[in-house]
Amino acid sequence: MVSRLKVEEAVIVTGGGGMNKGLVKALSEQLGHEILVPEEPLITGALGAALLGKEIVEKARENHTPLETKERILEEIEIL
Repeated sequence: MVSRLKVEEAVIVTGGGGMNKGLVKALSEQLGHEILVPEEPLITGALGAALLGKEIVEKARENHTPLETKERILEEIEIL
């Protein structure tokens, strides 16, 4: 599957995959590119979400528009 990808720019592996040296090495070999892994790959998704949220709040304040939210209902589930 990896061999079908056309890589034109940097390849970055984040999350748990970034912690797996075997995966990173295999991807690098298959793609023929260096694979970049952030210092803290496990938190990159959370950082991205925080930055996106900050941008949304700043735009809403700048435009004097309220943030739209929707009600969330938590349900209890039984596991096992």
